[in-house]
Amino acid sequence: MVNHEADTSIILHRYSNHFSANHALITQDLVESLHGHNYYLEIELFGKLNSNGMIFNYLSLDKSIKAIILEWDHYTLLPRLNKQIKYEEKGDNIEIRYGDRFYSIPTNEIRFLECQSVTTEVLNELFLQRIKVFLNQKSKPDNIKMVKVTIWETPMYAASRTICL
Repeated sequence: MVNHEADTSIILHRYSNHFSANHALITQDLVESLHGHNYYLEIELFGKLNSNGMIFNYLSLDKSIKAIILEWDHYTLLPRLNKQIKYEEKGDNIEIRYGDRFYSIPTNEIRFLECQSVTTEVLNELFLQRIKVFLNQKSKPDNIKMVKVTIWETPMYAASRTICL
């Protein structure tokens, strides 16, 4: 017999949800070259089983995740709020300068993010907030208690955060 009162979780495995993107870590202490990663996302929902024996419909969540991923997949992710980086639109390109570095990237290959630096932790936070909005738009079932998002930047390094809903 299934105990509908016990908390359990469902996980969307990271290898089914991934995207590739460029970024450059630019902080007061560190300046990296423009480079890319194959990011992998893992989403876990915690809660109680509903009358259908589910916490949430995997397919609905998977579709939403894929939509968010497409917004970042194969783009250069740039921080809009970093004062060290200068951006200038030149025709169909954005010219990017920081220190002695210069890049010119087609505008349609860039996604600006509202942050100081595009780190795995920031991507994780932005993604987590989008998942939270999605769940709330779906009239978040009362049985979902928490959501955990983990973004793997490499097979060894990841950022993870769990929030209560």
